[in-house]
Amino acid sequence: MFCIGTAAVVAPIGRIGFRGRDFEVSGARSATVTRRLYEALTDIQYGRVPDPYGWSVPLDVEVATAV
Repeated sequence: MFCIGTAAVVAPIGRIGFRGRDFEVSGARSATVTRRLYEALTDIQYGRVPDPYGWSVPLDVEVATAV
């Protein structure tokens, strides 16, 4: 189990609290999946791999700094 967000990128969840009880949900397999997703997403973000989804948009630095 994991959360995904713009600031956290991909963050594993180790425990969930519900009705006064804590439930452990992490394991070696979930950590592996979380790490792979983190690496895949950040590789796209930093241009280390091609963006197959069209998420990345080239930014014109001159225009961006003039605003």
